[in-house]
Formats: sequence, C-alpha cells, structure tokens
Amino acid sequence: MFTAAAVAMYYVEGDVKGSKITSLGDAFWWAIATVATVPYGDVYPVTTEGRIIAGFFMIAGVAILWVLITTVGGNMIESRIRSKLEAESTRNIQEEEKIEKLQITTKEELDSLVASISNLRTELLTILTIVSEFNVICNACKHGNPNGSLFCNSCGSSIESILADTKIEKLAKASSKDKELGT
Repeated sequence: MFTAAAVAMYYVEGDVKGSKITSLGDAFWWAIATVATVPYGDVYPVTTEGRIIAGFFMIAGVAILWVLITTVGGNMIESRIRSKLEAESTRNIQEEEKIEKLQITTKEELDSLVASISNLRTELLTILTIVSEFNVICNACKHGNPNGSLFCNSCGSSIESILADTKIEKLAKASSKDKELGT
C-alpha cells in the first residue's frame, strides 16, 4: 500500500510546477508521514488528483491503524474474559463436588445426627437450670453470691465453695452412668 501510494503520488505530482513531491524519495516520505498520521507539512500534494490520492491514502492509513488497534484490544479483552470464565468454571466444579459430598449422607446418618443434637440440647438445658439455681454462700457473712463468684459481693471476702452432694455432682454422676450404659 505504501509503495502504490508513493508511486501514484510521484506519477501525479512529480512533473508539476511548484510541487513539493519532486522525487520518489519525497513520495515515500510523504506516504510514511501520512500513514503515521504525523505529516510535517514539508511535503504535500498540490494537484487535485494528488489530493484525491492523499485523501484515500489518509483514510486507508487510519483504517489500517483502527483495524490493528481493535484486533489487538479485542484479543486482550477476549483473553481476560476467557481466564475469568475458566476461574469461575473451576470454582463451580469445586462447589458442585462439595454439594455431592453433602448429598451422600444417608438418612440413617442424618437421623443419628438429629438425635445427638437433641440429646446435647437437653443436657445443656438441664445443666443451665441447675447452675442458675446454685448460689455460692460466703463463709464469713453467709451472703448468697452468683455461681462462679470468687469474692463475696457483700463483704469482699474470698469465697470457698463447697460442692459436696450438690445437684451438679449428681448430674455429672448420672451422665457418666448413662455413657457407660450406652444410652
């Protein structure tokens, strides 16, 4: 395309009086500067035919750059989209594998799990009820203090709690017997 434009421009402008394109070298310089879209103004056509050739060559030069830039940009965007889709596909496959593992659980395993949770809930509620009823008594002033207190709320003395034969110890003994029996 450069060669065709340069030769055509030299053929049209070469012998014209006052022309800036007087040699084939000038014609090639004009073609390169025009396609690069940075002409210096030192070489330009003066005839109507030369200006028509220049106009077509300018449009063709811009079109070539446009096609080149959009092709490269399109390939870059396509590459990014493809890598994101592959990452999403991998993530979806991993999620599907996790779901399949969860679906393998049998009805018996699920029933056993529900029963275990129910038993744990019952034991926890029983312990919380017993603990909330238990007060620690200060040996110095006989004031009742919340369970877990280290010092008396009334006199500030150190509390020594005696848990012999309390409801908590009875519950612990009963729980260990249930475990031994397998219930």
